[in-house]
Amino acid sequence: MSKVNTVTVWHAKKPTWDEETSPPWKLENYTLVAIIDPVAGEPVSLDDAYMLTNHIDCHWWENKGVTLVGEKTRSTSVGDVIFRNGKAHMVARFGFTDVWIQVYSERVGAPEGAE
Repeated sequence: MSKVNTVTVWHAKKPTWDEETSPPWKLENYTLVAIIDPVAGEPVSLDDAYMLTNHIDCHWWENKGVTLVGEKTRSTSVGDVIFRNGKAHMVARFGFTDVWIQVYSERVGAPEGAE
């Protein structure tokens, strides 16, 4: 699952809607909600991942290239984390903040570069 262009989206279990007071990145504080694969070979940007996991024209899990993991859930918001190309990025009020993490998960595997 650790394809270079695959993006994973993790939602805070207890969101605060504020990157400054969001829970620290620990696996127990977040839930994997989506895996996003490139469509037509185009890499998925952070902005794309954010947009694809928000309810805009349809439920976000109906978007092309998006695989829902687990139960249907809310849109991605401030304080949630997006893994792209082995790096973690927290959704901020404006853009994204890099997050240093070290993750080991039997479900998904450690994102490349996280070790």
